[in-house]
Amino acid sequence: MIYTDLFEHHFIPARRPSHDGVRRLMVILHGRGDSLRPFKSFDEELGLPEMNYLLINGRRRLGRASFSWCGLKFPEPGLVRTRKRLSALFDELSGEGWKAEDTFVFGYSE
Repeated sequence: MIYTDLFEHHFIPARRPSHDGVRRLMVILHGRGDSLRPFKSFDEELGLPEMNYLLINGRRRLGRASFSWCGLKFPEPGLVRTRKRLSALFDELSGEGWKAEDTFVFGYSE
C-alpha cells in the first residue's frame, strides 16, 4: 500500500508477485481535464499482474471530476510546483522501498 498527502491518489497492488521478487511500480499521470478514474482498470487492460499502479490526480481542479497539473493561462508556475511535488513523491516512494530502477512513469493526454 502507498500513502501520500502530496496528491489525491489510488493504489492498485500487483495481483501476483513477480517471478524475480522485484516490486515494480507504474505511476500514472492523466491528461488535462481528466482524472485518475479512467485508469482504475488499467492493470487488467495491460495484463501485467506483477505490476503495482499508483494513479494520481493533478492538484488543480478544473471541474467536479476533472483536474490539471497547472494553470491554463500561466502554466509555468504550476508546472514548477507540480515538478517539485512529483520529486517529493518519488522521494517518499524511495523511502518506502520502491526502487527507482523498478518504477515507471506513464503519462497520457489527448
